[in-house]
Order: sequence, then structure tokens, then C-alpha cells
Amino acid sequence: MNKRDIVFIPHALERMKERGISETLVVEALTNPDEAIEGYFGRKVAQKVIDGKLIRVIYEL
Repeated sequence: MNKRDIVFIPHALERMKERGISETLVVEALTNPDEAIEGYFGRKVAQKVIDGKLIRVIYEL
């Protein structure tokens, strides 16, 4: 997955703004996760610790 393939839905952008999470951090978690697991409804979950905080990104392919 590369940055050009990532589409942020409005709900995600809203949550990112509320939590002070930048698109750069989300892209980093997606492209270089510490762990990627199966989520609900066929979704995937990428997890990465960045600056001592866990970033968890739910996504679909």
C-alpha cells in the first residue's frame, strides 16, 4: 500500500481532527505497521506505536 492508494473518508478525517492525529501518522501506521490483524466485517487493523502512543487504523482494501 502506498500513500496514493489511501482515501480518507469524512468520518475518519473528523476523528483524526478530534484526536489531533495527522494524515502523516496514519499513513505511517498503514505503510509500516508494527502489527496488522483481521478486524470485523472483513476490515483490517494496522497498529503502530509512534512517540509512545498506539495508533490503530481500521481500513478496507
